[in-house]
Amino acid sequence: MGEFPDPLLGLALILAISALPFLAIIATSYTKIVVILGLLRNAIGVQQLPPNLVLNAIAIILSVFVMMPVIGQSTALLEKSGFYDKTSIRITDLRSAIDVASPPFREFLIKHTSPRERANFNKAAQRLWSKDQVAQMRDDDFVVLLPAFMATELTKAFQVGFLLYLVFVVIDLVVANVLLALGMQMLSPVTISVPFKILLFVVMDGWSLLFQTLLLGYR
Repeated sequence: MGEFPDPLLGLALILAISALPFLAIIATSYTKIVVILGLLRNAIGVQQLPPNLVLNAIAIILSVFVMMPVIGQSTALLEKSGFYDKTSIRITDLRSAIDVASPPFREFLIKHTSPRERANFNKAAQRLWSKDQVAQMRDDDFVVLLPAFMATELTKAFQVGFLLYLVFVVIDLVVANVLLALGMQMLSPVTISVPFKILLFVVMDGWSLLFQTLLLGYR
């Protein structure tokens, strides 16, 4: 059972826990994975399948799989510092606990963030912030890392989505040309191409290949 000697600390913990879903979106692989899955669905041409609930569930599961080493390292640091053990949580200073648990997450963000994006946000901060704030800012501060990480993840997601679209656009073009050659202009190419796209994706074991690619992208 947790020990909260200060009611204000308990309130702070509740607020921190309520912010976890937001942090899970911006500081993990979730955004990149869910965007790629959405682009894949559009590229195949099946607008409603898999449904959004399924795509989000897949993104959450894969994100947890990717983040497990980071979570394990943070938990170990908290346990080593006396904030956590297998039977209780003892947090008397929330800021100190965050400082202890944050290095693995910071390393993850730095590893998967483009240096160019970090430099861009550093330059933006120098133009928007006061001189005192800029003087205190570090290159590895979360306020810089998080937006740079999001920009990097979205860029990578659209790069993968572009490659996925190329494969399926070829099928669309082939089907459209065949229908045109047969004089069947009135028949929608999408009606014919979607089953072939699904067949190609299944034959290539597309889901397994995509999942492995997404996971190994965070080595």
